[in-house]
Amino acid sequence: MGRKLIDAFASLRLTVALLSLSMVLIFVGTLVQARIGVWETVDTYFRSAIAWIDPVMLLRSDGSESALKIPFPGGMTLGILLFLNLLAAHTVRFKLTGRRIGVMVLHAGLILLLVGEFVTARFADEGLMSIDVGSSSRFVEDVRSVELAVIDPSPEGHDRVLTIPESLVREAMRRGEPLRHEAMPFEVHVERWLPNARLLVARGATPADRGVGREAVADELPPVRGVDGAQTDAPAAQVRLTHDGRTLGTWLLWTNLIEAQRVELDDGRLMGISLRYRRTYKPYTLHLHEFRHDVFVGTQIPKNFSSRVRIVDDETGTDRETLIWMNNPLRYRGATFYQASYMPDGSGTVLQVVRNPGAALPYIACGLVGGGMALHFALGMVSFFKKRAKRREKSLQDASGERAPMSLGRRALPWIAFITGLLLACSALYRPQAQSAFDLDSFGVLPVSAGGRVKPMDTQARHALLVSSGRQAIRTRDGRVDAREFLLGLMARPEAVRDLPVVRVDHPDVLSMLGLEPSDAGRISLAKIEPHWERIAEQADRAFELEPKQRDPFQRGIVKVYQSVQTLLLHAHMRAPHTVPPLGEDGSWRPFHEAFLDSGMARPAGHPTTPTDLSEVNPAVAYYIAMMTAYSENDAEAFNRAVRGYEQLLRREMPGTMSRADREVLFNRASLFTGTMAVYVLVFLLVCASMLLRLGSSRGDLAAMGERMRVSALGLLWAAFVVHTLAILIRMELQGRPPVTNLYSSAVFVGWAAVLFGAVLERLYPIGVAAMGAAAVGFSTLVVAHHLGSDGDTMEMMQAVLDSNFWLATHVITITLGYSATFLAGALGALYIVLGVFTKKLGPDLAQTMGRMVYGIVCFALLLSFVGTVLGGIWADQSWGRFWGWDPKENGAALVVLLNAIILHARWGGIIRLRGIMALAVAGNIVTAWSWFGTNMLGVGLHAYGFMESAAFWLIAFVVANLVLIGIGLLPEHLWRSRTTRRASRPA
Repeated sequence: MGRKLIDAFASLRLTVALLSLSMVLIFVGTLVQARIGVWETVDTYFRSAIAWIDPVMLLRSDGSESALKIPFPGGMTLGILLFLNLLAAHTVRFKLTGRRIGVMVLHAGLILLLVGEFVTARFADEGLMSIDVGSSSRFVEDVRSVELAVIDPSPEGHDRVLTIPESLVREAMRRGEPLRHEAMPFEVHVERWLPNARLLVARGATPADRGVGREAVADELPPVRGVDGAQTDAPAAQVRLTHDGRTLGTWLLWTNLIEAQRVELDDGRLMGISLRYRRTYKPYTLHLHEFRHDVFVGTQIPKNFSSRVRIVDDETGTDRETLIWMNNPLRYRGATFYQASYMPDGSGTVLQVVRNPGAALPYIACGLVGGGMALHFALGMVSFFKKRAKRREKSLQDASGERAPMSLGRRALPWIAFITGLLLACSALYRPQAQSAFDLDSFGVLPVSAGGRVKPMDTQARHALLVSSGRQAIRTRDGRVDAREFLLGLMARPEAVRDLPVVRVDHPDVLSMLGLEPSDAGRISLAKIEPHWERIAEQADRAFELEPKQRDPFQRGIVKVYQSVQTLLLHAHMRAPHTVPPLGEDGSWRPFHEAFLDSGMARPAGHPTTPTDLSEVNPAVAYYIAMMTAYSENDAEAFNRAVRGYEQLLRREMPGTMSRADREVLFNRASLFTGTMAVYVLVFLLVCASMLLRLGSSRGDLAAMGERMRVSALGLLWAAFVVHTLAILIRMELQGRPPVTNLYSSAVFVGWAAVLFGAVLERLYPIGVAAMGAAAVGFSTLVVAHHLGSDGDTMEMMQAVLDSNFWLATHVITITLGYSATFLAGALGALYIVLGVFTKKLGPDLAQTMGRMVYGIVCFALLLSFVGTVLGGIWADQSWGRFWGWDPKENGAALVVLLNAIILHARWGGIIRLRGIMALAVAGNIVTAWSWFGTNMLGVGLHAYGFMESAAFWLIAFVVANLVLIGIGLLPEHLWRSRTTRRASRPA
């Protein structure tokens, strides 16, 4: 009986089942976070024995519950079962051999990882320490729980404080009984409890007759989600105090009130009462000397948060100063202090304080898992290449006769294709440019500051048009209007551009407001918007009162139009971008409008302070005045003279900035990513034609032609990869960052990595399949990047918490490589299903080859995604004090790891065969897309860097398409046109 029980726990089927249940739990728990918050989700889903899932809550946005609850194994149950499964497996199935040592090490790491999560859940605690500049603090507040504090200031030299936990306060209200304690000279009757509230100025009589309650009332708010930055619930309570049956008064208590409210007793004694976050006092004090909150010029993007504190500890004799800033915490006496946030008015800092006895366990565990995976993967690669070498040697021995020498034409074919691909991908460089009497090239290279970085005017002009119209140039019946020309007209000759189609409007109700028909949807002119601007602004103001996720399509359309026009108006008034550089003692960029007013040129002629000569004015302001005046008067010669003179000045004063601007202008003109997309399409089409010829024809000449097409496609693929790489390197040089900094760059990098994997795989398996999948992923991800780039600058500055080149170059790149590998496996799985169901091309040999390809990619994807997730945990631990906080983005990364693990374990256990592997590989597309984009759309979490409602439709369409493909792949094999398995021959 005992042996059977151990065998049952050691089953790979149980492993797959538990991993699958874990995926469901994590996915549902992530969705629920947007409703009830991360803290409650962690307690009720991830650290509970049973998770009661409310399916109705997943469909509602208000977080309300229903009576329907479905029991599901909680995180604790699944963790214990996985722990037992691992122990039983090593008892029954695993032998200590050289090939198995990597698996045993990684499983030991997984066991330690489960133990570490248990220790963290049981013993770790965290809180916030808020300090004003010039003040000090020695206590930490746990913002997830509150306490009722009664303060007696009578003892000599110190206060005596009695605290009552929140649970007892709420229980007393529920029972309708007063709170009593021998050290408390009155009873507390809790008449009302609000889990989250704000105080508003009272208009009329109030329920409270003491303290702040005489002038304020509590307004109930929905609970915050626990992952929304520094936002926390602020509970409020209305309490009535009595003594010997006599009422002392009614108070309104609120956690955000700093000072306790006075309570006067019958005997004249004064006491205090407050509702506050639960406090833990430290045996030392932190004094805040300085707090800095820096932002990038002209933006609200945080550049730096830092606190200079002094630690005074009488017990240890410590008295020293230290600096705490993003990603650089202070560790002292078992506690770690992180720069978490700041006071709303900027008067002080908010430090996150974490104490975790098991903090080292995840590091050790992940080191074991990563090392074990790497070792197992390396041993597998060695075995693979040995087998491949033997097969190659055998095939050479079996070959009859000598192979005919390859002709010069066949040897040159891939190189010809490679050079052709380079020329095609870089074709924008040698296309003829629009001619103009005005020197737009010199104007376009002038540097400006916007979005926190210095960029050329050419880039800023393109971004302004992208935000408003979704394009980098204007197309009219008379031809193409360059972005630089449009921006010049907007600033100096607005009547020349007011009729150009520059604002995209699609919603029919917004079009109706403008007096247009639904058929007029598209890009419209400012002239058509101007008469209706007041109504648009009024509707936009109403929409801005709502959270982005709560706006309906009409309100989103109105906001989009309003913001697009506002962007153009800021440029028209020269309030944006910052065009005046710090040439003198002034160390910051300034908008022309502000610098012009300060120069005195705006004052009337004859005013004592009005400059009489432009040489007395800031040279940048003087040159811009000359340029705009000349352009408004259509004087090309004067404009060119002014812009070239200003360019020469800048090249003398700011040579590095101008050199970088030259490179960025050339990069904009080259449009390397667009050219690369075209080559990827050509590769895909060539490989499709090649496969049709090679697999569909019995004629040798057609098959040879198909092989030549495949070789040509591979040459084109390598050319596209080289240009793709060059474009990424140029972006890195311009931005001074690793290749992955935002969603745009991640899309570009995912495609690049998938192409690299596919090209290498095509070398190992020269059948065209890997090249086709790589081209498909490369093209698709660049299309995604193109649409992501329509929001503006794709090289925006990093927020303070993300400003770490080390972690961007390790965690982000590694996990993005994991995404790339998973997408490539999914693309090959999709190709397998399409070939098998709809064609007769997928024979047994090709099917087995594709199976080996997908298996190898999944192994690689599991290694990269796990290591990337671990590196993210280390970064999070350095930034926020949580190795794993169950944040939506973290959960999405875990889902990718779990799915790849399920594929491998199900294959090893014989639970699924080739078709099942391919179907799960396609499912990897869904999981990876959810981790990449879907978690951002929840609008919650420390990793939610922007709500992307515009991408929701395409994500849903992508998921549905892949689900349909999986369904097709699961059709019975007799419905497939291809026969992927060999039928056993009948006995004679």
